[in-house]
Amino acid sequence: FIDDILQKVRSFPIRSDLLKFLPALIYVLVIIFLVFPNISMSYELSHSPPKPSKDWYDSLVWLKDNTPEINSEPQYGIMTWWDYGNWILYISKRPVVANNFQIGGDEAARFYVAQDESGANTIMDQRNSRYVIVDYRMGLNKFRQGNQVVLKGAFMAIASFADKDFAMYLDKNNLPNRNYLETMYARMHVFDGNGLKNYRMIYESKDALF
Repeated sequence: FIDDILQKVRSFPIRSDLLKFLPALIYVLVIIFLVFPNISMSYELSHSPPKPSKDWYDSLVWLKDNTPEINSEPQYGIMTWWDYGNWILYISKRPVVANNFQIGGDEAARFYVAQDESGANTIMDQRNSRYVIVDYRMGLNKFRQGNQVVLKGAFMAIASFADKDFAMYLDKNNLPNRNYLETMYARMHVFDGNGLKNYRMIYESKDALF
């Protein structure tokens, strides 16, 4: 997990050598959406979620301390996978697109698998989202069990929520392929938002594990 603020928005074409499967980088990113409208969204509370790790907790506190406060009718929301929605609601005190009741999960999934930035922006606009959070557990992470490579991560569920065939993100060796690396999730998590026009990484958790 990493905690550092990145405020660069520049062109960064994906080189062929980067299109190989990259090892899992364990970190949390908060990415700001640079273009956002003023559409109100609901602010829902639910049961207490499990305790987050220290890096997640530090990231949630940073989010609370460094994003605009909201009133009874939130002016913006946070794009996140539903697993983490309640953490943001309770610790960061910020509204989310998807929470632990899986409300908003479809929209979040479509955002993370989007390969067209303009299409992803439309989802952000529709849900009045200003920030995006990604972490390594949302992606496809490679582990070895005996002589076999095993993929773990929420991306399989995310693809399902978005009505995508998970096989389209794997190559002939069942490892993440170009389709995966061109998703909004991978462009934000693997490439730190480089090459995206409307997003930049503004926070990265402190520790990294490869």
